[in-house]
Amino acid sequence: MATVYNSLSDSEKKQCAIFASNYGRCAAIDYYGKKYGLPDAIGNHNNYWIWGYREYNGEVLIILGGSMEEHVDDFAEVKQVAISHCEYCMPYENDLRIFLCRKLKVDLHDIWNQEKHYE
Repeated sequence: MATVYNSLSDSEKKQCAIFASNYGRCAAIDYYGKKYGLPDAIGNHNNYWIWGYREYNGEVLIILGGSMEEHVDDFAEVKQVAISHCEYCMPYENDLRIFLCRKLKVDLHDIWNQEKHYE
């Protein structure tokens, strides 16, 4: 994640959010990301949904997980830029794709309620 984030220009970093679809992934980004200067994660799972998307607007988004097919309709530009590998995580959390997405096609405020995922 840090490699992808640090590949961005300074102006893109100011607009960039990091999104993950479950609270464990978001928490890992928040915990380990501090060391690498990453912004706090946003997510649609449990309290991360409640905390919202903060000041982000969808111009630049790094997404941990999912597939190209899940993201390509929502952004003007989607690139798979890396794969996250971890030795000690659960198998379903290993080898997650990392996508760099630009220019969300709809207003983030308008779709946030639809993204809510509670368990």
